[in-house]
Amino acid sequence: LHAIARERWASVDPLQLAARLELPERYAALSKDVARDAVTFAEIAAQVDEVARFPGRVVAGADAVLAELETCIVRHGLDTGEAASAVVGDVRAWAKANGVSVRDALQPMRQVLTGQDHGPGLDLVLRAIGTDAALSRIHVARGAASLPTGDGGR
Repeated sequence: LHAIARERWASVDPLQLAARLELPERYAALSKDVARDAVTFAEIAAQVDEVARFPGRVVAGADAVLAELETCIVRHGLDTGEAASAVVGDVRAWAKANGVSVRDALQPMRQVLTGQDHGPGLDLVLRAIGTDAALSRIHVARGAASLPTGDGGR
C-alpha cells in the first residue's frame, strides 16, 4: 500500500498539493515530504497540521544546541527554503566544530520543533512553521516565556 502511495504522490507538484490542502505556499515542500507515506489528502493534512500546531516542549540538556539554533534562525530567517537549509547547515557545522555528534544536535531540534523523534527534514519543518513559531518553540524548550506566534505558524 505504501509503495502505491509513494508512486501516486511522486508526480504531484508541491504547490498544487499545498493549494489542494488549502495550506500556505510555505507548507508546499513539507506537504510533499509528508505525502511519501500517506494515502489520502486527509492523512497529509493531519500530519502537516500536527507539525504546524505543535506548541513546543522542554527538552533537557539541549540548551547549547537550541541557543545555536536560535542564533542561526535570527541570522538567516526562515522566509525561504534556502534560508531554512542554511540554518540546519549552520547547526550541523556548529555541532562538528564543538565535538557534538550531528545526531545529538539534530534530535533535540526535531523534538522541540515537532514533538517527534522522526519525520520530515528539519529544513522543511523550519520553512513551514516560520520564524515566530520556531523561536516560540525554542523559548518553550529553554524554559523561557513563549513568544506569541500570531496565526499558530499557519
